[in-house]
Amino acid sequence: MKKNLFKRITGIITSFVLALVACASPALAADTEGKERYTDYSIEHILSSFGYFTPGDLTSDNHIVGAIAVGGQFTSKDGWGDGSITPNFIQSFQGGGGTFHTHSYIMQMDIPGKELLANMTNYYGERTSAIDGQEGNWILNPDYIDWNAAMAEISAQSQRWADQSAVPAEENFSYEPTWDGQRLLSLDIDISKYPDGKIAIPRSVVERLNAEATWTVPSINLIDSSASDGKLSLEKLAKSGITLSFTGVGDKDVILVTNSFLPEAWERWDGNQLFIPLSVNGKEFNQLLKEIPGTEHNGEIYLGGMNLAYNFPDATGNVYSIAQSGHLIAPRAYVQNLGRSNFEGNVIGARIYADSEQHFYPYNITENKFDIQKTDEDGIALSGAVMELSYDGNGSLSDMSASKAVDISGSTATWTSDGTPVSFSKMPDGKYTIREVTPPSGYETAVPIVFEALLGEITVASGTDGLNTYSGHLFTLVDEAIVTTTTTTTTTTTETTTTTTKATIIETTVTTTVTTTATTVTTEINAKTKVDINK
Repeated sequence: MKKNLFKRITGIITSFVLALVACASPALAADTEGKERYTDYSIEHILSSFGYFTPGDLTSDNHIVGAIAVGGQFTSKDGWGDGSITPNFIQSFQGGGGTFHTHSYIMQMDIPGKELLANMTNYYGERTSAIDGQEGNWILNPDYIDWNAAMAEISAQSQRWADQSAVPAEENFSYEPTWDGQRLLSLDIDISKYPDGKIAIPRSVVERLNAEATWTVPSINLIDSSASDGKLSLEKLAKSGITLSFTGVGDKDVILVTNSFLPEAWERWDGNQLFIPLSVNGKEFNQLLKEIPGTEHNGEIYLGGMNLAYNFPDATGNVYSIAQSGHLIAPRAYVQNLGRSNFEGNVIGARIYADSEQHFYPYNITENKFDIQKTDEDGIALSGAVMELSYDGNGSLSDMSASKAVDISGSTATWTSDGTPVSFSKMPDGKYTIREVTPPSGYETAVPIVFEALLGEITVASGTDGLNTYSGHLFTLVDEAIVTTTTTTTTTTTETTTTTTKATIIETTVTTTVTTTATTVTTEINAKTKVDINK
């Protein structure tokens, strides 16, 4: 069985054991080496886990709210990790890393089950000095992230998103009249025309906008014609999965801005870079995402899901991001977040420098969701099993959503399997148990699975050590067929006749053939023991 090894929050038992061992060791000792691995390298999951993710160096001159994953060296002049909901990872720490704030924001928020974070284990590859802040919860684990595998998957998905995107037509360019003709104002992108939110902006389009620059640069402007006023709402901006993929960039430097009036924007642009000003409804929108209902700590953290993203699949030069609002994906570029201000979103880059404050807005996986399916040992889907999902937490399951009809009674959901998985979403944080109440005819009852759901991550406590599996938010409960074995034993004797002519006496001995059949029926159960039900 292939087990799911990535964990946003380390398993309860493992976390406490490793933390206690680390606390008992000298500051830089590595008596205990972590064996956990982060293995979900999808862009969505990474942007839902980390504020910064880079296989190279991360240098920050400002506050970092989210967790970090650094494949090179990490240095910082400020604090970091206030909003960590996953283990941090630093390959090389040589000092000068600021203060690790140990998910302090999370602990102040109203999140059921947040106590699991109190002893969350973090990992490093090598270091020459102590990490300031909760030192005992850092242990050696240089293989926590497979950077080659991670960046290969990220790069492939980044390019795939671009390939799947539609390019705006000529009619999307907006002009205004001038005394000598007309002036290009913007490239208006009506998001209602792109149901999946994927839009490609070729380099030639950006160059065309730049060529029309006067005292301002024509912007890429997001609108929504389906709204009564034609304006894109904040809710749709943040949660419609809008992804702008900038293609054909190559080694050309890029300046991405949501407020082109900031001096950092103009100071960087000398006409040789691709200047990309973004607007919403014709207006600059830096820090607009902080107005989403539900943000906390003055807009520095929001766990409700924000999936606005800017994708640079083939950029290999510098990507300067100024007043960024949304996530930035540039797996082959040197990303520099500039402005001495703050930005809302997370970053994937080949290496990263930041003098802006990073605010943690996970992509979308902070919602607890998972699928449950029923199969036999050969992976064939089974119908007819009566299933139960019970919630051992405060409250009920009344607000949850399911892809199929399920019966809800307080903290328990029941359904009958029909050969396809059931998808559950909007599930409250806490402990769950999946049980098979009644198996299909001819099958044994599967072992229950017990797990914890917190901030979109699943930590399995028991039930997947045998046939059952959990991978990629999919639980599979496996039934073994009842095996019946018949054993037949036959005993045969032959007829023998003996004749004696002495004293004219004839003696005849006849032995009759006797056949005995014994049938033993055995039932094979999950533990592979056989029970004789004839006894």
